[in-house]
Amino acid sequence: MLGCKLALLVALMMALGPEAIAAGPWRRFVKAEDGFAVDFSGRIKETATKLGAKIQPLVARAITYTQDGGDFVYAVGVQHNRRSTDFSEAVTMSFGGLDCASVDEPVPLRVQGAYGAELRGSGCLHGDFRAILRYFTRDLTLFQVLAIYRRDEDEDNAMRFLESFKLLSPARS
Repeated sequence: MLGCKLALLVALMMALGPEAIAAGPWRRFVKAEDGFAVDFSGRIKETATKLGAKIQPLVARAITYTQDGGDFVYAVGVQHNRRSTDFSEAVTMSFGGLDCASVDEPVPLRVQGAYGAELRGSGCLHGDFRAILRYFTRDLTLFQVLAIYRRDEDEDNAMRFLESFKLLSPARS
């Protein structure tokens, strides 16, 4: 009986394809205090973002929420600034850290009243990774929504993650 159940499970997993095995169930992750919601497909690690000496005095709080799937990484970085910052400089500095061999021109985005941009790169992280990074700025907060993946078949899940990102209405005082 156990052998039949195992064979059925293996057949089902093969029919669903490798992405069904790699990704867990998608779950909504809401961080009201940081002003966003997004779907992740696995465990999330929350870490304080390391900032350079030049940027540190300008930032009140910076945190990154990351899911590392081995061949892919999904992350949301939130940076609450003390004063206005240069959006295009932040985008250039941040994406430059991925060390991509090829980078597409930025595509402007507007989401729920926030200005944004999307950048795509290939040959990232000194290898065969691809990256899609979306940046949004609202008031004094910079949001970075990142999907890094290795295989073509992972792009659908990367886009699902990116498209699930929503800004929440600011809390009223």
